[in-house]
Amino acid sequence: MSAMRLRTIDLLTLHSALRQLQADETPRPWRLAYAAARNLRLLDGVAAGFEAARLALLATHAERDADGKPAMDGSNVRLSSPEEFATAFRALQEQEEEIALCRVPAADMPAEIPIGVASALLPMIADADSEDSADGRS
Repeated sequence: MSAMRLRTIDLLTLHSALRQLQADETPRPWRLAYAAARNLRLLDGVAAGFEAARLALLATHAERDADGKPAMDGSNVRLSSPEEFATAFRALQEQEEEIALCRVPAADMPAEIPIGVASALLPMIADADSEDSADGRS
């Protein structure tokens, strides 16, 4: 497994796609199942870190009520500057992370995966000449 640099938003998309595969009870090739389990473990940490950073951004950019608590509109935080929040949020999504994903050969990707999920899984598909697949072979 060699490290690669991916944007946080791409890692979160991969995390979501792997969760969809996990929820589907269809049996998968063992290399894909193994790589998915390993990558989910890594990406759970990325997702938790992103959520903590998102909540911190909300707290920073929230309007405050008389008690100093974030002002709410129903279940939404009222922002003091939506434009500044949007800029900071985009920057958070665009941050690059170095991560060593477990990769699988393209031959182990079943045809019945929806195109959107397959697209999200591209970072974990090993190239034909790669040695960082789930079993060390390409």
